[in-house]
Amino acid sequence: MKDFFFKFKYIIFFVILAIIFCFNLSNLAILFSGSQCFFLSYWPFCSDNFSLFSNTTRVVLSILLFFGLIFSGWKVFTLLKNDKGEIKKYSLWIFFAILFAFLIVPFTSNDIVFYYDVGKAAIQDNLNPYVDNWEKTNFFFDIKEVSNSAGVMYGPVAVLLMQSIYLLSQGNIILFIFLWKVLMILVFLLCSLLMYKLLLQKKIEIKKNNWYLFFLLQPIFLLEWVVAGHFDGLWLIFVLLAFIFAEKNNWAFVIISLTIGIWIKFLPVFVVPWFALWFYQNINRQNWIKNIAQVIIGLFSSLVLSWLVWYKYWVGFEVFNSILLQSKWAVNSLFTVLYYSLKPLFVFFTPNFHIYLTSLVQGSLLIFFLYMIYPLIKGIYVILLKKKKWDSSKYILATFISLLAYLLIWQKSFWPWYMTWILPFGILSFLLFENKLTKNIIIWISTIPLFFYIPQLIFGDNTTYLLFYYFVFFVILLYPLIQLFKWRKNNYELEIDKTNF
Repeated sequence: MKDFFFKFKYIIFFVILAIIFCFNLSNLAILFSGSQCFFLSYWPFCSDNFSLFSNTTRVVLSILLFFGLIFSGWKVFTLLKNDKGEIKKYSLWIFFAILFAFLIVPFTSNDIVFYYDVGKAAIQDNLNPYVDNWEKTNFFFDIKEVSNSAGVMYGPVAVLLMQSIYLLSQGNIILFIFLWKVLMILVFLLCSLLMYKLLLQKKIEIKKNNWYLFFLLQPIFLLEWVVAGHFDGLWLIFVLLAFIFAEKNNWAFVIISLTIGIWIKFLPVFVVPWFALWFYQNINRQNWIKNIAQVIIGLFSSLVLSWLVWYKYWVGFEVFNSILLQSKWAVNSLFTVLYYSLKPLFVFFTPNFHIYLTSLVQGSLLIFFLYMIYPLIKGIYVILLKKKKWDSSKYILATFISLLAYLLIWQKSFWPWYMTWILPFGILSFLLFENKLTKNIIIWISTIPLFFYIPQLIFGDNTTYLLFYYFVFFVILLYPLIQLFKWRKNNYELEIDKTNF
């Protein structure tokens, strides 16, 4: 009876996907006929004319889809270390899950059209998208309107990739979206392969079929990378490669890998200090000449690589203006909850409230952030004194903790796909250390962020108000923050010798 119920629940999930798939076939037929179709605000219907039936249908479908994804995301954790030999019969689900994700039109973000516009600006309009004004369109995601934009918050490798896909699509936006999603599927598969290789390096015994079923059915990756086309998996590939090369003490390739990752999406800058510390702890009198030589080769190669990818776009440090502006953007985060909750009080006392309020909130969050990563700081201190060494597992764990604390506490803006930055390192940390709190965090962040899109779909993408910020923080961000806080009390199990402090 139990097996029947399990299979029955999965049948329901795939029936839901089939229904959504039918809607998408209808939408694709409309697109290929040359008509306009709206996704972001009006999914799964192309029309912007709402009726009670259409609104009810979209709400019910979205809730069913996300609950189905959440169930499957939780269930694959129970199959991760299944030794009964039954796992192969579920492998076909990977194929269908990725196929459905590929064919579902993007309805949670219009970033994929932004990628198209960047490629178009550079190729068709012969502009430098980092500094020139270029045309931005809202194809397929709202009533079509055209606006101007200047700046790109991604690295030049990503921009070159957008240009290449634009050329391959010959400027056809539908073909661009399909080609981009094919690339994201390949990235998804490669991330899975590299993580499995890392686990083998650490001699973690896990069956290959179990691993791929577990990773490739993660709902947040399917939704954010394959459906919506976010390319965070691309820079994660090079960070994972850096871990693989560091394990082999191949520091030249570590530096090259990190450089490529940074020039895709700047975020790997945050993990560079961990690799620098790893290099420092491993250097000694016997190997320093070899290791320094590798660093020189890596830095020189990265310098040449940086010149090549920036050659077309570099006009000075103003190319980074967009990323600096984005760092000031505040939405859906702990910062926004505190800032907009306190704003009425500060407005009452002073007209120049912004600078005082921002300083208070950011200062308080900085103290909280430092408190949360203090065990890592202690670990760094011990390593700098050459009193202790970490193996690669500890550096993966430190990467996960520091990125998670940064995202939950210090980052001013939050969107669900940001969780894909940290989930691979969380999964690796769980398998390496089998900590219950880690498991709680990764199950939560792999499923709960999907709830973000239910109110977004219901309210037509109008989610920039305080009540929604409260929803995001208390429903999505608070639980992993509590788990991280509990874990911090045990020094994240880093086995730091307290007598040194």
